[in-house]
Amino acid sequence: AMGADHVIDYLGEDFTRAGECHDLILDVKTNRSPFAYARTLKVGGIYATVGGSLPRLLQALVLGRLISRRSNKHVRIVALKPNKDLAYMNELFEAGKLVPVIDGTYELAEVPKAFRRFGTGEHKGKIIVTMG
Repeated sequence: AMGADHVIDYLGEDFTRAGECHDLILDVKTNRSPFAYARTLKVGGIYATVGGSLPRLLQALVLGRLISRRSNKHVRIVALKPNKDLAYMNELFEAGKLVPVIDGTYELAEVPKAFRRFGTGEHKGKIIVTMG
């Protein structure tokens, strides 16, 4: 909805083995090796991650420089600034141009269950905790 040419369901397909090359990959999970992502980039392409497990982020940080030097493909970690552009995001939301994805709602007493769900990394959106 925000202009991507192609969105990949990482649970349904392993795009790193599909043989397609991309100009840009924006990843919020980082659940593969930086080499797998680099394999799917065009020369001059960029892989950018905004989240994932600490070991995978460290791999991207360390190996990304090596990949960039050897292949002219770029691996980047994007640090998010809290509440940056919040007003703009709110405008998009109010205009119906941005629709949040909600994985599920949990009552306050179910917070441990919600954390377990979040910890698996299998959630497909935000996890909401209601106060009763």
